[in-house]
Amino acid sequence: MDRVSNLPDELLYQILSFLPTKDAAVTSVLSKRWLNLWKFNPNLDIDDTLFLHPEDGKGERAEIRQSFVDFVDSVIARQGDSPIKKFSLKCITGVHPDIVNRWICNVLKRGVSDLDLFTDFSNEDNYSLPKSCSSAVHSLS
Repeated sequence: MDRVSNLPDELLYQILSFLPTKDAAVTSVLSKRWLNLWKFNPNLDIDDTLFLHPEDGKGERAEIRQSFVDFVDSVIARQGDSPIKKFSLKCITGVHPDIVNRWICNVLKRGVSDLDLFTDFSNEDNYSLPKSCSSAVHSLS
């Protein structure tokens, strides 16, 4: 047995918290023990470029963008009502602003204390966060 397998779950959670969420999810194939570890990570790091590889043109395909949306929805849902400490979102490949707003509002309701957003809605006229989210964002400042 390797040394990593002998580490306590709490330490493995800490290690996984340094990985982008997609990479942490991939660790679930390592063993039955790892299957659910990534799901308890209070730090979500979502980067659509890691998933959609815009340099290959994948982000332009609606079905691939939808699979990214489904992945993020499932990651947030798997967290249940657990508090989220950090939510980092890089979304530049054409995910609709309403979907991104839904994710932001969800993590704000769950008490996120560190919110890092990088979005590109340059094709959208007058984009803004929904009013229900705006007050929570101001309280983070």
